[in-house]
Amino acid sequence: MSKELLSQVLDLFQNSDVILVADSPMLSHVDVEDIELDVNGDFYGEHEIICATWTDGECEFSVKFTAGGIANGRWEGNSFVCEDHEGEETKVQFYALKSLPAVPSVHELRPIEEKILDVANLFNEMTTSDLQGIACVKAREIVALVRGSL
Repeated sequence: MSKELLSQVLDLFQNSDVILVADSPMLSHVDVEDIELDVNGDFYGEHEIICATWTDGECEFSVKFTAGGIANGRWEGNSFVCEDHEGEETKVQFYALKSLPAVPSVHELRPIEEKILDVANLFNEMTTSDLQGIACVKAREIVALVRGSL
């Protein structure tokens, strides 16, 4: 049994923003208990250390995990697979949420629009090689403006 794997998975249960167990909806609550160690510093494999609960809107469901079940688990892609307290193989997925940047306002996009129009207007007055050089410079300016507005 791997103490390192157990520690890693417990950390994920405690710090993930969203956890899915099997095909459940997002968990509504997770209780993580301290690991009890024996006199040799080993953990008790049958000690239930995690209780995860969720609801489908009508009924409440839960699943429990033991220290041994987690320590004997394995990663399959982005899912952790281990036995629950009843010995059923169960897939767990951990997610972190991040905020999305604000969408630029019309006012913030105006300078970008003007730069694009400048390039389009140059097209009518320049040769192809002149236009390519100016377009590269203007493209860099547009990218800088876009990055600055996000």
